[in-house]
Amino acid sequence: MNNMTETHYNTNHNIFRNIFRNILKNIFRDLKQIQNKNIKIYKYMGIINAILGNASEINSADLMNEYRELLCDGEQIEKAFKIIRDKWVFTNKRLIIQDIQGMTGNKRDYHSIPYASIAHFAVETAGTFDTDAEMKLWIRGMATPVVQNFGRNSDIKEIQRLLAKYIL
Repeated sequence: MNNMTETHYNTNHNIFRNIFRNILKNIFRDLKQIQNKNIKIYKYMGIINAILGNASEINSADLMNEYRELLCDGEQIEKAFKIIRDKWVFTNKRLIIQDIQGMTGNKRDYHSIPYASIAHFAVETAGTFDTDAEMKLWIRGMATPVVQNFGRNSDIKEIQRLLAKYIL
């Protein structure tokens, strides 16, 4: 794609995503009201988080086989999150962002961000009407932060502690 087409696509994609996100926030609010009436709706949260683009935590032990060849000696997976098909994997040495591409998902792009290259970070917890928590990472040499939303049930404070452990 040329820059003009890519910019147009990104703008339309962001507009659609924001409209869809607002619709789903209203649905989430309604579901929350139902939950307050003691009706269990937790099984739907994973679907809603995926549609909103929020990361949901996955079992890091299950990823060891998949990431074994990518990890260096002494590197361990500490926390992992899935965003539709993509993954954010926090190890004791770096953050690995896996971008699965194409319709078949056979093409995978791995971004490795050593904790030493993170200049600073910020986390925002989910609020009463806000369905997601947010993390921002400012990487040295990049003007804009890397931003990821996490589902309401993700422990964003634990992610903050993990980042602080390796960055500070």
